[in-house]
Amino acid sequence: GVKPLDLITPTDTMTRTQARASRRIQRLREYKKKDNPSCVLVDSPSNILAVMSRADMAEVLSCCLAGVTTKAGIPVRTPRFKVVDEDREVENPDGCDVLANEIDNAGFEYPLIAKPLTAAGTKSSHHMGIVLARDGLQRLKTPCLLQEYANHGEKLFKVYVLGNSVWVYSRESMPNLPLGEKEIIPPSDDYRETPNSPQGNDSSTDENNRPP
Repeated sequence: GVKPLDLITPTDTMTRTQARASRRIQRLREYKKKDNPSCVLVDSPSNILAVMSRADMAEVLSCCLAGVTTKAGIPVRTPRFKVVDEDREVENPDGCDVLANEIDNAGFEYPLIAKPLTAAGTKSSHHMGIVLARDGLQRLKTPCLLQEYANHGEKLFKVYVLGNSVWVYSRESMPNLPLGEKEIIPPSDDYRETPNSPQGNDSSTDENNRPP
């Protein structure tokens, strides 16, 4: 089952980058406790740890939205998602076919967005890729979270909450994309990384920051 947010601990993390991020939070705790006890932390480091993993956030949010609808009765849900573990051999054709069949059977539609499991605390947590079609799965950097890419009018909204105060800011985001292909297409066209990635230079502006 899904763990409550307050029970998600550093032992739940799955990658070395997540472990490094957890150590950063531990250093923050020590900074306050040992050297600066008068320092005021706006949010508890434990709450930060709760949202370090995109896989955990996706699971929790999916459960929280169960049965939720708009006023018009339209179901509200997260994008379909799948965690691809580090030991998946997606670079070889057989391993890629197995993953592609799992995605097809789960009802996914291309394009997909590939996100690192680590949600914050490292530079690599913002390196994302777009899988336009089936062949792009061979170029995934695992482990990662695969989500359906939802067109959103090249705009996203950042919401900040502090006590009873709420701030909403609009930001430019990635462009709307055409429906992808499940059959094989030329490899040069099937995977694109966002410009935040060291290898990417042919996509648009910002990462797709929809939840999670």
